[in-house]
Amino acid sequence: MVGSCPNGDGIGLDTIQKPGAVYFIDHERLHHEIDEIAVCVADSLQEYVQQCLDVPDFPYDYHEAKRMA
Repeated sequence: MVGSCPNGDGIGLDTIQKPGAVYFIDHERLHHEIDEIAVCVADSLQEYVQQCLDVPDFPYDYHEAKRMA
């Protein structure tokens, strides 16, 4: 975990399957399998920061990212 979204969803970096990728993690279902509660929003931390700055409708939490995926 490297941070959190405004609603409390976690922001995490993958260290195993896709090293460095940034994921939003649904904080309401933490007891589920990680594949069920995480959505990739960027392939790297640098890409995540750039998208936050450049993309006006970049998702702000897990559910928004899931709808946009």
